[in-house]
Amino acid sequence: MGTPEFRRAFAALAADYAASLPLKLVELDRMWDAVREDPVHVKVDALRRVLHTVAGAAGTFGFAALTDSARAAEHFLAPFSQPGARLAVDDYARFEGLLKAVHKAAAPPAA
Repeated sequence: MGTPEFRRAFAALAADYAASLPLKLVELDRMWDAVREDPVHVKVDALRRVLHTVAGAAGTFGFAALTDSARAAEHFLAPFSQPGARLAVDDYARFEGLLKAVHKAAAPPAA
């Protein structure tokens, strides 16, 4: 799997990614708070796009469960990111469960 230099460089990138996760979770929580305050499609879509980014990068760095949970949350929000779409009361509770799963999956993978 590559040269020792590549493996060291990749390990450093993975460590940086893992270290960035707490701030990413804070960002997701703040974005969700903004959606709850004003659920316009633009805010929902911004949150969906950040989840998409998390889902894409997480698997690369060994966080397969985070990829899955972020993707599930992203896909859940997709219909609500369209103009005129609105979250229903049950949707808020369901998304909060999905966001909790994202938080749980962001824990470092077992070695």
